Amino acid sequence: MATAKKKTAPKKQATKKPAPKPRSMPAKVVKPKPEATQAITEPKSSKKDKIFALMQRPEGATIEEMVKVSDWQSHTVRGFLSMQKKAGKNVTSERINDERRYRIGENPAKVEEASV
Repeated sequence: MATAKKKTAPKKQATKKPAPKPRSMPAKVVKPKPEATQAITEPKSSKKDKIFALMQRPEGATIEEMVKVSDWQSHTVRGFLSMQKKAGKNVTSERINDERRYRIGENPAKVEEASV
């Protein structure tokens, strides 16, 4: 038996769709920046500055005092003191009346001996 060829529809030529028109967007409005005015503010004091201020007192500071001022945990305060020592700051600690006190700068006991 002979098979008959099916007739297929003639292929349509692909018609190109017209390219979409580019969108026209409104121009970006740039607002002029206001002229910088310097506000009179108090100088900011960081937690580090507060700890340094405590340590520069003649009596120095305990870990508990530094924790209270900085809202850091005690191990963070000790790490901060360690980093200051590594950075070359003169951080000293003494045990006075069963309290460990930390100072920055010259040791007052050494200063008294030198002046005598």
